[in-house]
Amino acid sequence: MTTCEVLNDESDDERLSDNASSDDAVMNSAFFAHAAQGAISKLGDGKVQPGVDAGSSSIKNGGHSMDEPEPAVKWSRDIAKEGNILATNGKFKKAIEKFTKAIKLYPDDQRYYSNRSFCYDLLGEYDNALIDASEAVRIAPTWAKGYLRKGRALYGLKRYDEAEKAYQDVLKYDSNNEDATKELYKCHTLQLMSMGFSIEESEA
Repeated sequence: MTTCEVLNDESDDERLSDNASSDDAVMNSAFFAHAAQGAISKLGDGKVQPGVDAGSSSIKNGGHSMDEPEPAVKWSRDIAKEGNILATNGKFKKAIEKFTKAIKLYPDDQRYYSNRSFCYDLLGEYDNALIDASEAVRIAPTWAKGYLRKGRALYGLKRYDEAEKAYQDVLKYDSNNEDATKELYKCHTLQLMSMGFSIEESEA
């Protein structure tokens, strides 16, 4: 998750999304409280996913390329930072409003959709979480975090076979992703239980 300072080359979604696995308690009634607490505790770790576009645009100036982002991009980052701060404080609905504004200004940053998907997920709005996660994947098809978001949304919708595929895609692009490994195990267990196996048999 993020503490969004100045959305330079740091990925907002990276920080927001590092909490994707905070919901190991999904199978009990304390899931949302647990996930939200995990999310809030990790906001601000500031890691950047390899290959993630920080959202800066190249501006041509007298035939020379510059790394300074365009005004709309910078503005969207400032608004996204506000969203991150709100999410850090558990104000997910207000954070969603900020990410929505950021998307309107600059709709080509997968992190904004991923962050908004994260907030929708914690609010239990899995359909919206899936829409945003799918858009993040469309924009950045090799970005593991987008598939992690997609898997969480599908899990929330109880579409476990599809969630399992999404988590496999996470591992395809990030083979050491522990969150995806844990979520994949949970999906596999629940699918076996839905087929009549006991929890002991499913976890064997």
